[in-house]
Amino acid sequence: MDFAFTPEQEAFREEVRGFLREELPPDWDAGEAYSESDATWELGRRLTKKLAGNVLAEPIDRGFRCADGQPLLGSSKTVRGLLLAIVATAVCSPLLDLDWRAGALVGSAAMAGDVFSSFVKRRMSLPASGRATGLDQIPESLLPLLVSRQLLSLTVLDITAIVGAFVIGEMLLSRVLYAWHVRDRPY
Repeated sequence: MDFAFTPEQEAFREEVRGFLREELPPDWDAGEAYSESDATWELGRRLTKKLAGNVLAEPIDRGFRCADGQPLLGSSKTVRGLLLAIVATAVCSPLLDLDWRAGALVGSAAMAGDVFSSFVKRRMSLPASGRATGLDQIPESLLPLLVSRQLLSLTVLDITAIVGAFVIGEMLLSRVLYAWHVRDRPY
């Protein structure tokens, strides 16, 4: 039995290695690949976008425009992003000793907050992926905390502290991810 790679397999291995050398940050640690950090999440989003191309990249709003002439949500809210967020939280929730359904619920609530923010930003005539400090972070962090409040025994003070930490952390981390070329914008 020959366990050596065929020339085609070797060529594919080198293609994958070249892609990873080009796309991964220079200080990327494979040991951190399964962490729940925002940096890992952002890297996963960027690699998914690169590998998946246009698969499920349709805007959720299908290009619908409201009476104000603005898009309902905008082109950056895609079916792929919505599904990926919900599936990722469902898959990762057992790492926090939570049922996968709780993870899917939290992911759905986070995406509902994100979609709400996009809707409001379009009504304010802000461009897709435009910055709106507070509006970008609060609904996306508040809604999942509210739906999981009883499950996690969260108090109003807990929720307030977590939302505040999320807002500050997201603003700081966004700049780092931009510097590492993981994000396209510094916000």
